[in-house]
Amino acid sequence: MKKIILILFSVLFLSQHVLAVTLFEALKEAYKNNTDLNAERKNIDISEEDLKISKSNYLPTVIISGSKSQEDTSKLTNRIGVEQSINNVDPATQSIKIEQTLIDFGRSADVQKNEIGINLAGIKLLKKEQEVLLKAIEAYSGLILANEKLKINQSNLNLLERQVETNRARLEKRTNYLI
Repeated sequence: MKKIILILFSVLFLSQHVLAVTLFEALKEAYKNNTDLNAERKNIDISEEDLKISKSNYLPTVIISGSKSQEDTSKLTNRIGVEQSINNVDPATQSIKIEQTLIDFGRSADVQKNEIGINLAGIKLLKKEQEVLLKAIEAYSGLILANEKLKINQSNLNLLERQVETNRARLEKRTNYLI
């Protein structure tokens, strides 16, 4: 693979054609604007976020809760209809709960899985980069080949047109000679 790319680079750089876009610029544009590469880059970002989430499971959990209620007891009566105490009740409760799991083997496996996921996403990105750059080089070299074929065909056409003109001139001379 490296030999093929090296050969392509040497052939393309040794050619003395003036093109609107150089090979380096074409590869740079393909690398920057390719949607497949951008998707693989996003996969790496997602894998990194998954790793952060799995590492956050090691952090302590804090739960804060509270409640307050008000009860109007001024109109309470007993069974015989006599009013009872006229004290209003305002109960309030607050609680804070902090938890830290000390031993949970599933968390470390999840972290390791996500670390492997980042490595895998990086390798997939590298593979996709190589594929995209190879396709760009093939397209660029194909364009150069097509331009060369066009030039050869145009020169062949010019040669054939001159041969037709020469043959016409010969034919006219022969017809004039025979007449």
